[in-house]
Amino acid sequence: MLRNLLESSASTAISVDASEVIEEVVSLEENSGEVSDARDPNEDVFCIDLSSITAVSQADQAAELQALNLPVYDQEVLEQSVLQQVDLALEKRQLEQTRTRLDKAIKDVCHDIRSCQQRQKKTREVLSTGGSKGQDIETHHKKLTALRAQLASLKEKRAKQTVG
Repeated sequence: MLRNLLESSASTAISVDASEVIEEVVSLEENSGEVSDARDPNEDVFCIDLSSITAVSQADQAAELQALNLPVYDQEVLEQSVLQQVDLALEKRQLEQTRTRLDKAIKDVCHDIRSCQQRQKKTREVLSTGGSKGQDIETHHKKLTALRAQLASLKEKRAKQTVG
């Protein structure tokens, strides 16, 4: 979306008041790294790192721009640098989301393993008392076998998730 906006703005003339642009650039430089009070602190904010963008040399700037003592950027270099920074930020965000999703899946599997082990322990206790009827013992033995199989499959699932 940003790429389309930049490409469309490169082909059309945009009327902008120079004093507004200068004020915005100065405020960005003064507040570099600071978050405005109006923003929600929990909101993800993407900031452009102007220090990584090559400015036009003083010799290539018009006298009016030199007098302002502000950095001037070549439009193509600026657009390319901004797009690279946006791509890196999006990639980082996707990695964080993937990591969060996988961590949750691993926690869920660990929880399933714990509950399966608890049910297995309870069934063993019932079987070890020996006071149950033969039919109950057989039923609990079947449950124990099923729980062992479930536990083995959950451990395999957890191993696959940690490797993947």
